[in-house]
Amino acid sequence: VRHADLERGRLAKAVLLGDWPAGLAALRVCWEGDPPEGFVNCGVCHTCVLTLLELEAAGCLARCPSCPVRAITPELAERLKSVQRTSIPFFAELVEPLEGRGRGDLAAVLRRKLAGIETHLARQARGPWWKRPFARRGT
Repeated sequence: VRHADLERGRLAKAVLLGDWPAGLAALRVCWEGDPPEGFVNCGVCHTCVLTLLELEAAGCLARCPSCPVRAITPELAERLKSVQRTSIPFFAELVEPLEGRGRGDLAAVLRRKLAGIETHLARQARGPWWKRPFARRGT
């Protein structure tokens, strides 16, 4: 399996995989974790967790034999790294589909992650603390 169909987003690709058992069985996204024996994905690194969320949003996580996790928890979703602007579209596209599948718990984690990214980006836009004007309290 290789990168293809670049105009289609990750969630749309996960939906397609849901109808393709051989594709789910061959799905390998993990490049940084140490997969348990019998699996090609570790299920806990950032890329794995994001993929698990996408598969859950697509309704096919429970049928994915290449992942050691068959049911994602909010605690596992908290492992997502969340300080990069590039994560925004990946996280944002999952909120509604997860809520639609009754996984408001996971959608809430993603909302917090998105808010954290926005806070981080706003802080970065103000520049380093030592270059900001000094404001006295009570004046």
